[in-house]
Amino acid sequence: MSNLAAPPDVLRWTPRYEFEHGDCAVSALAIAGGVTYELALTAALKVAPDVLVNGMDWPEIYRAARILDLNPRIVRKGKYTLDDASGILSIDQPHVEDSGHVVYLWEGRIIEPMASRR
Repeated sequence: MSNLAAPPDVLRWTPRYEFEHGDCAVSALAIAGGVTYELALTAALKVAPDVLVNGMDWPEIYRAARILDLNPRIVRKGKYTLDDASGILSIDQPHVEDSGHVVYLWEGRIIEPMASRR
């Protein structure tokens, strides 16, 4: 588990587009940056044009965060406590193939946007 530490100045609720899309990182970036989903998606598309199909890996999340001026840093497992940390958190699901998923962690609280039905 890794944590991209970037506590937000503003916590804005961001619905995900659809759970079938790989946009969990886009939603987490929007929350971390206090920006709209659309602005986070624009940054994500610059580094991962297929983000809605394949999601994003850590280097892509990091680069998108830099585009959003978040000044991110990656904190490895064991270097933070879940109760106090804030940032984008990767969730590992053992025994599930291609289970990469990220959420926003806010001082021990998991912020998991729900899919919106448009």
